[in-house]
Amino acid sequence: MKKKKIVQDKKIARLRADISKSEKSFDKVEEEIHKEIQRQMENESKKEEIERRIKIFEVEESGITDEFQKLLISLRSEGRGKTSEKRIGELEVLMSKGSKYLEVLDQKIQNLKSMNLGKLGNSEINLQVPSAKRSTKGSTAPSRRRSKSQDPEKYNEKSRRLEDLKRQIIQLRRESEALHMSKFRLIEEKESLQKTADECQRDADRAAQNLRNAENLRISELNRQEKKLQPSIIIESKDEKREKEYLEKKEKLYEKIKQLERSTDEQKEELQRIQRRSDFLKRQLKSYNEKDLVRFENEKTEKGAEIRNMKRKWHDQIMTLNALNKVPESSFFFKFFSSLPETSTKSSAERSGNDQGE
Repeated sequence: MKKKKIVQDKKIARLRADISKSEKSFDKVEEEIHKEIQRQMENESKKEEIERRIKIFEVEESGITDEFQKLLISLRSEGRGKTSEKRIGELEVLMSKGSKYLEVLDQKIQNLKSMNLGKLGNSEINLQVPSAKRSTKGSTAPSRRRSKSQDPEKYNEKSRRLEDLKRQIIQLRRESEALHMSKFRLIEEKESLQKTADECQRDADRAAQNLRNAENLRISELNRQEKKLQPSIIIESKDEKREKEYLEKKEKLYEKIKQLERSTDEQKEELQRIQRRSDFLKRQLKSYNEKDLVRFENEKTEKGAEIRNMKRKWHDQIMTLNALNKVPESSFFFKFFSSLPETSTKSSAERSGNDQGE
């Protein structure tokens, strides 16, 4: 009997050791699942940050390139019939704006290089600068034809300025091509990041599933051994308690994952709703601005016409009063106006005073 009891105690101790190992392995699995969820959330945030910066960069690029293109078109189309001095002034403005544009591009390139986004490395983002060969040809030819008839010093100075402008525009074009290539490179990097993120997600799901299967097999094996050994009632109650705790933890973790998925879906829907609302408000504001501008112009013309009419009446009345004051008392007109009733003269004087006050 004593030997049987000793053997049974040894088996119970071994079973307890196995249960403690299974609990430790379950804690490790839970930690790995939490780490994998945290890693997935970080990858999602990095992808959203990349997409946001690309959209901001594209919006800013479209605004700058449109302004530069408009300036080139205006210089090319409005350059006819202008003097050489005006033409040179406009070309200097173009040069200054081109230099500012280059500074903005350099600053944006440095900002993009300083981005700490994992696998991006030294990749760059493209800005498309309009080609300026046609604009330079159309702008330099008439200035050369007009400058030949002037002094040679002025002609040389103008030619030097035009050559500098050509070199700057060629440099802009080269940089635009380089930035265009870097944009495609960034798009490829983004696609590769998306693929790697998807692969990591699949690997994490597969590893979590394997860990769950291994843990389930281990628990089933322990339960089978426990049934064979037939431990005491206290051990059975502890095992049942641990199993319940394990199931509760598993259910809580599953509920947390579902809650995170629901919250992300709700945030996406809220963001889409806000974007639709902002687009509607922008369209409404644009229509209101156009209507208010038309109404303001109409009121402005009407008020201007009324003011001009009132000024004309006031001037006529002042002229009549001045003429009446200059007429001598012995003249025919003075006698005629003095014979008029006083009310008419008073009313005219009051009206003239009111007009002057206005």
